Amino acid sequence: MNLIYHFVRYTVGIACTVYFRKVFITGREQIKKDGKTIIALNHPTACIEPIIFGSLIDKHIQVLLRGDAFLSKPVEWFLRKIKTIPIFRQRDGIDNLRKNEQIMDEIEAKIHDGKDAVLVLVEGTSEHEKRLRPLKKGAARMMFQTYEKYGDTDISIVPVGVNYTDSHRFRSTVSFQVNEPLLLENYLDLYKENKARAIKKVTKDLQDAMREKVIHIADKADDDMANLLLEFNRNEFKINAFPYEEESETLTNQEWNIVENINKKSKDERIELAAQTDAYIRRLNEYRAEDHGAAQSKRSNFINWILLFFGFPLHLAGLIWNFPPLRFAKHFADKKSSDIRFHASLRLGVGYFIWLIWYVLWIILGFVVSNWVGGIAVAILMPVLGRISLLYSDLREEVSSAFCYNGLPDEEKAAIQKMRNKLLAQVR
Repeated sequence: MNLIYHFVRYTVGIACTVYFRKVFITGREQIKKDGKTIIALNHPTACIEPIIFGSLIDKHIQVLLRGDAFLSKPVEWFLRKIKTIPIFRQRDGIDNLRKNEQIMDEIEAKIHDGKDAVLVLVEGTSEHEKRLRPLKKGAARMMFQTYEKYGDTDISIVPVGVNYTDSHRFRSTVSFQVNEPLLLENYLDLYKENKARAIKKVTKDLQDAMREKVIHIADKADDDMANLLLEFNRNEFKINAFPYEEESETLTNQEWNIVENINKKSKDERIELAAQTDAYIRRLNEYRAEDHGAAQSKRSNFINWILLFFGFPLHLAGLIWNFPPLRFAKHFADKKSSDIRFHASLRLGVGYFIWLIWYVLWIILGFVVSNWVGGIAVAILMPVLGRISLLYSDLREEVSSAFCYNGLPDEEKAAIQKMRNKLLAQVR
């Protein structure tokens, strides 16, 4: 048994519940535990989407990573232990490129074995945007090459769309929507007739299947406006604290439809919509209000204020105990990464490792001070209070936003609501 893989898979899954407020997932039953499966995933960040997704499904995955991530022998050993496979590009040098032939043999053997799924980031490169870029042909080639070598006809490619609200923002949300698999057997006749056409057909069908699940802003000029409108819609959506992982596509479908409605508008209509969005933001800023307060004004209520009052000591204890590693991770990511694609990966990865060390040191201190009772108490209380502190911070942010909004004059609140409703009516 690969204990390192199981430990990292489990603990990283927990770390994701800290960084992300909620994970939505649908369709994971499409990934059969005993199937010969290639998982096709889009690639908005440097590397965290395969990590999150791998913690959400029963089947273990082998992730294809760019070869330059395998910097040294110790790094390569660790990355191999957590089931990643290097793929080299021309920029990695001719010596490394020669390794790809042997690596492809390994990948085909993994697909044939069926014990693990092979996960491919099919866009080839990452880009921090709400957009599906043209797919590479790698997944299709892997499927047909495995068929050529082993004669397997029961291979499938499973399209998965990942959509972040804001991957670089702490306590944002992410959704994974799994579409129906593309079955090799449906393309065999075409492959026997014309291999190149079959690879092209599979890649096109995969693009179409993923496009159904990925929020896609057609024009980059609309990115800022579309993201604001998505945020306004999202602010009306109540995100429950539990469970962290939810089988729902409601919010993602809403956002997908909003973007499609934006895409259908003429250029002049989109320019006008952007101007109205800017005017609404200026109106909010003028009164130091936030859209979340306008959308969830009832969050500032007696019960929530009581929770904030009596929960403060627990929040403070959890914050003091758990804050240093998280603060260091944010500082490190802000300082070391000027590229937004890598920010979430750095922050999550560094925070994960530093917190684990911090946690173990506190447990040791607990044992030293109070023997096994202190050690066990620290082991339980530290993560529990940390979780309470996170939930407290989420609630405080919502209540504070609603409180500020509710303090506005009634006529101003009416004007803000009128502008807000007009904006959202145009895209829903």
